[in-house]
Amino acid sequence: MTHVFYAAYQDAPTFAGLVEPNQRMLVNALGAIEPVAAGLRHVQLM
Repeated sequence: MTHVFYAAYQDAPTFAGLVEPNQRMLVNALGAIEPVAAGLRHVQLM
């Protein structure tokens, strides 16, 4: 796997409320992908 297209998103009533849950989802996804994707070269945020 060389590329990941990441499209998860959790809405919130304020912009400030968007950051924490969406950052946590991205970090969790990449934490699971990186150990098994030695050839990872690009992550595209959709």
